[in-house]
Amino acid sequence: MALFIYIKSACENFSRTGTLDGLKGDTMIRIAIVEDENKSAETLNDFIQSYGSANGISFTVSRFNNAVDFLTGYKPVYDLVFMDILMPNLSGMDAARKLRQIDAKTLLIFVTNLAQYAVKGYEVDALDFIVKPVMYQDFCLKMKKAIKLVQINEDREFVITQSGGMRRISTKNIFFVEVAGHKLIYHTSDGEITGYGSLSETEEKLRADDFLRCNSCYLVNPKHIVSVKKYDVVMSNGAVLQISQPKKKKFMSDFAEWLGKGNYSC
Repeated sequence: MALFIYIKSACENFSRTGTLDGLKGDTMIRIAIVEDENKSAETLNDFIQSYGSANGISFTVSRFNNAVDFLTGYKPVYDLVFMDILMPNLSGMDAARKLRQIDAKTLLIFVTNLAQYAVKGYEVDALDFIVKPVMYQDFCLKMKKAIKLVQINEDREFVITQSGGMRRISTKNIFFVEVAGHKLIYHTSDGEITGYGSLSETEEKLRADDFLRCNSCYLVNPKHIVSVKKYDVVMSNGAVLQISQPKKKKFMSDFAEWLGKGNYSC
């Protein structure tokens, strides 16, 4: 049977077999296990708990005995879902198709006895699959990949100071920040947002999100870098930003270090 893993930052109990309290920092990663076999579900729960303890990560895990229960009243609160493929009433693959109609972002991992079923995972944008019986070493490799993506995609709010008030935006939606006179222009997926403050202060506030300084005018989100060509940084929104000669060495070094941590850009 195949198991499908879904993770989303939040808190919820492992309703059938126990609770996993085990992510670095204050974020709680939420996982759903959709599996009709109790033994398989308990094995996954134990592996998740062990991985969390070994890596200082906190999880909450919810168990669903079947895909129908999982999808009934579904809300997009999970970061990762482990999905069994062969289940009564509704298969894991059919459940994944229905899930993708209402949630395109959650990560999916199939767990199955038959690898040939899992190869169709690309149809539902599954992250990976694990073949039963699940071995802890194999589980850790898949889990490490999933956690990196969860952390990359994790929402963190940033407050922009504007005339007459403030505005909150998600840092992952910021392409880059630009100095324009005495103002800051935040180029985001929702358009340009004008705010006030210094680029140096903003750089400090966005340090946790690894924003990079390519010159005195721009602060760049590395997640949205498409390519670097000589002294040009091509962004995912089509903008081409210049790297200044004095800052090129540090910019390239910081970007390489960021990539070396297992991150990836567009």
